[in-house]
Amino acid sequence: MQFPDGIRLRVMAGGQEIYSGVRVASSFLSRLRGLLGHAPLEDGEGLLIIPCDAIHMFFMTFAIDAVFMDETGRVVRIYRNLRPWRITPVVPGAWMVLEVKAGSADDLSEGDVLSFERG
Repeated sequence: MQFPDGIRLRVMAGGQEIYSGVRVASSFLSRLRGLLGHAPLEDGEGLLIIPCDAIHMFFMTFAIDAVFMDETGRVVRIYRNLRPWRITPVVPGAWMVLEVKAGSADDLSEGDVLSFERG
């Protein structure tokens, strides 16, 4: 699964939209920057980083939920309420990560399959 850098996506689970404003970070620079300097995420917002199998929260000012997925969109690991100055370990099988507002991934579970539509 590949998307151009900077486009906006809608994220679906079970045919229902769960996030409406997800930006893609697929270039080296956009992945490096991530959410640094970004205001805290609102409901429905997020950042999809491709490729990615681990993240850090250095210099961040707010917590996030990090949803790691394989190339098919299957959730392989979720880190909830990941606070600033933390690092995730490398997640085996992960190809991408969806960073969303802390608490907004509470209804997701490992094994769920997410799909993406240009939005």
